[in-house]
Amino acid sequence: MELVLYTLLGKGYPLKDVIDAASRVGFDAVDIRLHEDGCHITSSIKEAEIKEIKKLVSDKGLKISGITTYYRVGLCDKNAWLTSYDGIKRAIEILNMFGGQFLRISSTDLDFEKGYEEQRRYFREQVLMVSEYAKKTNSVATIEQHFGLITSSAGEIVDLMRDIDTKNMGIVYDPGNTLMEGYERPDIQIEMLKNLIKNVHIKNGSVKGMQPNNKFYIVEWTKIDKGNLDWKLIIEKLKNIGYKGYLTLEDFAEFGSLEEKLTYDLNYLKSLL
Repeated sequence: MELVLYTLLGKGYPLKDVIDAASRVGFDAVDIRLHEDGCHITSSIKEAEIKEIKKLVSDKGLKISGITTYYRVGLCDKNAWLTSYDGIKRAIEILNMFGGQFLRISSTDLDFEKGYEEQRRYFREQVLMVSEYAKKTNSVATIEQHFGLITSSAGEIVDLMRDIDTKNMGIVYDPGNTLMEGYERPDIQIEMLKNLIKNVHIKNGSVKGMQPNNKFYIVEWTKIDKGNLDWKLIIEKLKNIGYKGYLTLEDFAEFGSLEEKLTYDLNYLKSLL
């Protein structure tokens, strides 16, 4: 397994500085965030800038594992889906210019007016479209497991993705997010998801209770070796199913500095590998 820094952890820092920090601490790769808010790249990025970033990453002894976006699948509104699909195709074009492999996208929350079964049909149609486009471009699209969305639990994901070819489509397994919604024992989640897992997000938290609206649990983000998740057990289980992919750091715990966080987390993760 290789250790990746998701550049969102350097929010507020120029991308160059985040790449520098990842290199100094000893990560293997970076996962670059694409969002129209400008942290760290946008869909309007020019080819010249992509080449410049790619060279910087290479010069620092790193590689680009992929890019993270917020485009969605499972949208019931046709125009909203076509807009999202255009964004996904542009993001894959950017991904290929970077030389990365994985594109992260998102699902959407349940549309209660349509109902689960109808939305499941939209979801699967759109996933197959993305999968086919990813296949043509030799890339892999991954849907993040995330609270508040229809891909919060392993059970939901397995139902939505059943029998879909996993060569160019899968998920970002995120047990930290399941602490807020969708929790199942991590070893069971991994056993259920298996070949769907194309990337893993690393963070930890401590559950403090239920929110007033009873929608999500309240989670206080902790250092990755201090919360409710046993990362030693999770990584052992990932090894047992033959997972050899990326472990992408998405740690939201408070530290004195970015470099302090990265050093602490990397040392801990290396002790588990």
